[in-house]
Amino acid sequence: MGNAQEKTDNFEHDVPAELEKVVIEPTGPHESTVVLLHGTSQTGATFSAPFLSFEFPSLWSLATAGGSTTLPALFPNTRWVFPTGTKRNTTVFDGKETNAWFDIHNFSDRTQGENDQIPGLRSSILSLTSLIRDELSLLPSSLPSSPDQDARKEGKLILGGFSQGCAMIATLLLSQELNSLPSNRDGQEDGGAIAGFVGMSGWLPFRAQIQAVCSEASGPHEANEAAAAYVRDLLSLPALPDGEDGERRSGQGKVWIGHGADDVKVLPQWVGEMVGVLRMTGKEVEVKTYEGLAHWWNAEEMSGLAGQVRRMIE
Repeated sequence: MGNAQEKTDNFEHDVPAELEKVVIEPTGPHESTVVLLHGTSQTGATFSAPFLSFEFPSLWSLATAGGSTTLPALFPNTRWVFPTGTKRNTTVFDGKETNAWFDIHNFSDRTQGENDQIPGLRSSILSLTSLIRDELSLLPSSLPSSPDQDARKEGKLILGGFSQGCAMIATLLLSQELNSLPSNRDGQEDGGAIAGFVGMSGWLPFRAQIQAVCSEASGPHEANEAAAAYVRDLLSLPALPDGEDGERRSGQGKVWIGHGADDVKVLPQWVGEMVGVLRMTGKEVEVKTYEGLAHWWNAEEMSGLAGQVRRMIE
């Protein structure tokens, strides 16, 4: 790779694009936020509509006494945010403009045209980091403790995505760009903290290259740093300041990944390869495979995701 500082000179005046978003406000006091990214050819609106209207089984353990079993009802203190990727020419759709996080050349081989993915990955990382900074600032820096809790605890943010949105989250996580966000854990910053990451049916762009640099590392910490250095150089992101305590901001959050065993659009093999790289860098990753599920979600996967969200924000 070339010198990162030289390459970033061309982006000296970058201003992250403000992303359109669908927001569902909590019906109770705001204690947590979930930011979810859509897949290819979707928008925040077209993704959020079926996701938030999904009806959980009536006997599901998190169902409320009132009987409503949608996510907003299950999590009345959670703000749901569905950003929309910037319009960009998408090769797999004959160059048509779609709302995408980055370009895709071939659904059957996600390694084709990888270099054309770089501009979208870069601009999306910058825009999403700006959005997440804003969302963290809206969360309370401390929440009232209940009798069975210690005095706790800032508001929590969970970041996730489906399909291309999951691929985007994996790249953002490995880039360590989130490490530049302020943390209130030293008591000096307002706002919340990142609690974890959830993904569905995703893959990792530039997986082979990132895996190769991780394989040369002597351990998970070194692999994490090597992966970040590779991704940041690839995307012309400036070096992070020395001494950034990135692990307390984003590196220790648990990662949950679900996918369908019958998915032919994002093969289970690709999901496994992504998970393997995340684990090489020291991430704690839980993976769930759902039999009979293709490239979408079902009651079992949604229940798994919702249960994970509950555990992350508690």
